[in-house]
Amino acid sequence: MNVPVFDDHARANARQLLEMALREDLDDAGDLTSRALIDEQQRGHVSVVVREPGIVAGLPIIDMVFEQLDPHIEVRRLVEDGTAVEAGMTVAEIRGPLRTLLTGERT
Repeated sequence: MNVPVFDDHARANARQLLEMALREDLDDAGDLTSRALIDEQQRGHVSVVVREPGIVAGLPIIDMVFEQLDPHIEVRRLVEDGTAVEAGMTVAEIRGPLRTLLTGERT
């Protein structure tokens, strides 16, 4: 199977789209709910789990979202784009400040 290359042009377009999505979601105020309810020192862990069988696509976007929010977030991809997966498989793990994890998961 040929997997499309996530080249510099695609990355630039994705970055622009992500900036717009984050700006729309957070506006000037940021993530008010997370700031109000979650201690800034609290850390968390997210597992990205597949709901249905299929072919993974778009994992580099996870890195890009969290790069824009906080460079201290750790993203570990467990498979590569183009991998066939079954329901219940974990394809990525993300660790870092819980506020940032909750902010990024919406995007």
